[in-house]
Amino acid sequence: MVRTEIDVNGNRYVLAQGEDPDELKQRMAAAAGAGSGFVDFTVAGNRVVSVLVSSALRVLFSSEIVELDPRDDEAPYERHLAIV
Repeated sequence: MVRTEIDVNGNRYVLAQGEDPDELKQRMAAAAGAGSGFVDFTVAGNRVVSVLVSSALRVLFSSEIVELDPRDDEAPYERHLAIV
């Protein structure tokens, strides 16, 4: 599987298996383009994280191929797609 990690201003998060990194990038870019907005995403362990995205936020994405991550047993419990 591909494991994607994002670094949000120095805080690192491993995305849940069902979280689409390309779609998340689009939602973050849209929030920054709108001035700011909260973007929710699911991380390993099926926790939901909300980030206030603005043009001043530094976000780095990195991916690697790994074996199944034991912290993720299934797809995320709930997908949050709204930009608030």
